[in-house]
Amino acid sequence: MRRALVAAVIVPTLAVGPAAHATPAHPSLEVRTLHPFKVQGREFRPAERIRVSLVVSEGQIRHVRRVTANKSGAFVASFLGVQIGRCDAFVVAVRGNRGSKATLKRREVPADCPGPSFGP
Repeated sequence: MRRALVAAVIVPTLAVGPAAHATPAHPSLEVRTLHPFKVQGREFRPAERIRVSLVVSEGQIRHVRRVTANKSGAFVASFLGVQIGRCDAFVVAVRGNRGSKATLKRREVPADCPGPSFGP
């Protein structure tokens, strides 16, 4: 009888434990292609309207796209006509109308590339 009581107390605690400590997923970005430049976002809010800003070459070139996340919170933003070279630094800043945000940076370029890296 005593073992059954102990098991009844421990099992529900273990079943709830991992779920109680789970952290919500954070929005993330990933470059899909450089020619043309495409970036994919995940873990945004479903149907969230999103502004995607791309800054290339020390802020001299800025591009903006507006997209809407699908029902799973994902999107792909395409910057047709924009090609990022191997030596180009860039920053992608994404902000949704429901509070989601993420940033993707490539500030350091390969050592054999001419010119400075992108900002501090």
